[in-house]
Amino acid sequence: QVLSNILLSYYRWPDRVAKLRTAHQISKILESDLSFRSAFLQHMRKLRFEIDTIDYLSILLLLDNKIYSQNEIESAISYPSILSNKILSQLSYEYKNIDESFYTNKNQVEGYSNSDGYDRAQSGLAPLYLNFLKHVSADINYPLLSHCEYEWQCIKKRQDFIYFDYHGFCRDQFFPIFKLLFNLSTQAEAVMLSAYLRT
Repeated sequence: QVLSNILLSYYRWPDRVAKLRTAHQISKILESDLSFRSAFLQHMRKLRFEIDTIDYLSILLLLDNKIYSQNEIESAISYPSILSNKILSQLSYEYKNIDESFYTNKNQVEGYSNSDGYDRAQSGLAPLYLNFLKHVSADINYPLLSHCEYEWQCIKKRQDFIYFDYHGFCRDQFFPIFKLLFNLSTQAEAVMLSAYLRT
């Protein structure tokens, strides 16, 4: 049981290559070890962010066969999203439609407020995501960036997280005026991407 927990936690290691290798290792164990299957579901039930749920669900795409029943997989997903539903569909599971009450809605620009934490959370995140929201926002005349920030404020209440100080990590090379992009996955990034997904 301890080894299972270590392996499932290692999947959250902030390195893309390590995550990929760990995903393949987890999928191999899932195919052969029945006790690990239940540990995997228990671990998924503890996930607090949509993007983490998607990460772990995507491991099941590496398997040749369905190993969970419909009820087992449904009960393991605490925070569904349109992307987790897409993965469930690819895995030949049914999924619940997410109604509008699940997401945050505000129609007035004045309903949103700015936050310093939100700007800090964007450090290390590829600008692709927010630039896309900026362009679509202009096309549909709706403040998607502000909406994303509001979703972020709602999601971050689920669990405390620490901001990774990218400039402190490499202070002898770069100054705070430079926007840094890292190939690191942090919990702050998970909250940010979950907000993006919900937007």
